[in-house]
Amino acid sequence: MNIKPAILEKSFKQIENKVKIAQKAGFNFVQIDICDGVFVPSKTFGSNARKDSAQKISKLAKKYNVKIELDMMVQKPDKKSWQTFINIIKPKRVIYHLKTLNNKTPKEIFNHKCEFALALSLKDNLGKAKQLVELFPFSSFQVMGIEKVGFGGQKLSPKACAKIKAVKNHFPKMGIAVDGGVKIENIKTLISCGANEFAIGSGFFKYKDGVKQAAEFLKKL
Repeated sequence: MNIKPAILEKSFKQIENKVKIAQKAGFNFVQIDICDGVFVPSKTFGSNARKDSAQKISKLAKKYNVKIELDMMVQKPDKKSWQTFINIIKPKRVIYHLKTLNNKTPKEIFNHKCEFALALSLKDNLGKAKQLVELFPFSSFQVMGIEKVGFGGQKLSPKACAKIKAVKNHFPKMGIAVDGGVKIENIKTLISCGANEFAIGSGFFKYKDGVKQAAEFLKKL
């Protein structure tokens, strides 16, 4: 079971602050959400795919000795600017969302030396997911546990567990992460549904007893 702090912020300063908090709490792997304001209404730092934004994230990872996972909530991840952005950061894993891909998506977007995960919304079709898994080198899934993707602080959807079970049934050998609505209070339930990795945003950074206590609790699960 893996747990990673999830960071969705509009400014680099906010990202660095959360990376620092996570690193001090003992986490060396964080998820950074990149939202373009098109695929999802919200915009985050890096939404313009600028090289200097990517360079800042790359330097940040080296400064705090953390590995980066990029959750690419962008309309056209195959754009050259986005691929350059990813290449500069050199993440451990890249997450592409099902609705942004099809059978004509260029395979070159998988030329990065990292892992790849396919993100599924609660409404996404598993038939299309199967086609994409056969076409592209995905090694795991990310099930979005919330209805409104791209916004933090939401409650876990009651549909999440059924979606996780369905994915597990169709793809028994692939790992399943959950992102959105994950809290300390519901993580054991999500494990019982078939998930083995968890991205925790507000449920981690806003924990009432402090991040360190939350981290210690999660490590014991």
